[in-house]
Amino acid sequence: KQWYQRRVAITAGKLGVEKLAGTKEVSDNVFFMKQTVGNACGTVGILHSLLNNSDVIPAGETFNKFKADCLSLDPMERARLLESSEVIANKHAAAASSGQTAAPSADEKVNLHFVAFVCVDGSLYELDGKKEKSTDCDSALIPLL
Repeated sequence: KQWYQRRVAITAGKLGVEKLAGTKEVSDNVFFMKQTVGNACGTVGILHSLLNNSDVIPAGETFNKFKADCLSLDPMERARLLESSEVIANKHAAAASSGQTAAPSADEKVNLHFVAFVCVDGSLYELDGKKEKSTDCDSALIPLL
């Protein structure tokens, strides 16, 4: 949280607060979902990155089907679909257990959080599954990243 507040303060100083308000309309082409599964921010971030770039990154059959199933759903319904996906849960568990450190349990308190930044239709978006919606960061933020 401290890192996020510092980032907002730095960005506000460089761009002006109005740039951070997210007042621009979000493109319909942005894939965004809520994060409802504890300590799954890495998986949600990867899904945000992958499914917003599936035209250049092969997502594979499982994730392409998930995206297609989500098209008519709102961000919370997408989260519920993710919760109920046994296939993605198994992929998440396999990836989490194959790292160099032990993965925290879903209810363990951690002091880290992953988000994704994606460029869609010429605008930069911050996708944080803990927020209510995606944030249009405006293309002016691209040099700061």
